[in-house]
Amino acid sequence: MTTATRVFISVSRKSSHYDSAWDSPNPVVRFALQVVKDCNLLSYNKLPTPRLLAKERWQRIHIVFDIFNDSYDPKTAHLAGQNDLPVVAVYLGGTDKASIAPSPLKEEVNKSIRNLHDWNGNESQAPFVVDHAKGNVPTYPNPRLMVGFPQSTVLSLDISQSHAEYLSIRQ
Repeated sequence: MTTATRVFISVSRKSSHYDSAWDSPNPVVRFALQVVKDCNLLSYNKLPTPRLLAKERWQRIHIVFDIFNDSYDPKTAHLAGQNDLPVVAVYLGGTDKASIAPSPLKEEVNKSIRNLHDWNGNESQAPFVVDHAKGNVPTYPNPRLMVGFPQSTVLSLDISQSHAEYLSIRQ
């Protein structure tokens, strides 16, 4: 399979890879590729070059990367339809397994990657790092969704339509 594919790794605390997954995800990515190959979900002669997109820490550590995605463009990766790939899910825990992601997981992984491109702004580049550990709340100081909008559009989100029209006239 040389189709552009997104790989979602979920690493539990039970996994021997848990500690290294956050600090050094590349060896975990290589291990996950081997798990995918061993489960007959991917065949290759030469190890594909992964593009690390994101790592996120909750109780589990999630890592997302693409393989064979030659059309990846960070300038458009936040747009719906530009970033929707088939997803393979790899679970590293007491046992290691991989499967084709069910549709809800596929949609959630693709949406999350789009959102990270959106929330991190126009000049942002993967890999994105999102840490929720110990109650941490990630912040995104320069999201794309407000870039290019007139100030009245942002302000008018919580006010009535008549006030929004007034503000846009005053611009």
